[in-house]
Amino acid sequence: MGTTNSSGVSSGTLPNGMQYAQSVNQNNGQGIRIGGGYLYLMPTTNLESMPDDSEIETPENNVGIIQKGFTIDYKPKVEAIYDQFGDLVSNFVIREDVSVKTGVATWNQNLFSLLSPATTYKTNTDTRTVFTGTNNQLTNVLVRFVQPNPAGDIRFTMVGQGGKGFNLAFDEKALTIDVELESIKYFTNFIAEIRDPGNVLKLGASTPAVQAATN
Repeated sequence: MGTTNSSGVSSGTLPNGMQYAQSVNQNNGQGIRIGGGYLYLMPTTNLESMPDDSEIETPENNVGIIQKGFTIDYKPKVEAIYDQFGDLVSNFVIREDVSVKTGVATWNQNLFSLLSPATTYKTNTDTRTVFTGTNNQLTNVLVRFVQPNPAGDIRFTMVGQGGKGFNLAFDEKALTIDVELESIKYFTNFIAEIRDPGNVLKLGASTPAVQAATN
């Protein structure tokens, strides 16, 4: 028996019980993510635990307009285990490296001291960034990227350092500060996190996991 929707396309159920002309996109597009987002960079000075979202996502930490997208690069280092016959029996991840890349189009001189050992300070007449050429430790930076979506904002978080440097090109194109940061282990058992509120396990009172936790 078939039905006709508003667009005039028929769908229904065959005599053998098989449905036809039904949507194969059961999530109505919610699983597809397109577009950029907002980048926040926050020095980790005196941080002992991960701050709340409201502390990270402030106008002061927002770098402004970003170009070239926001790229997350995850590279595990794997140790392969072979038996006495030369057959691969297991792989162990012995290290995980995460880095991010983007381009900041809004002029923000404070970025230079976040991406290098340089010192940025204000005088009565201007703002100066001084590169001393000394062997100083890089600044630890909490990185937060937010990709807004009606289904729920995706948040990426890590703590990193800008050891890859940066480049500035003053030409006919819009000036962009290329940003690359590599993750460091600043918090216990934490390298990076991707948080998606659209994929939340909703537990009910009869759920075994809840019963086990409350017993």
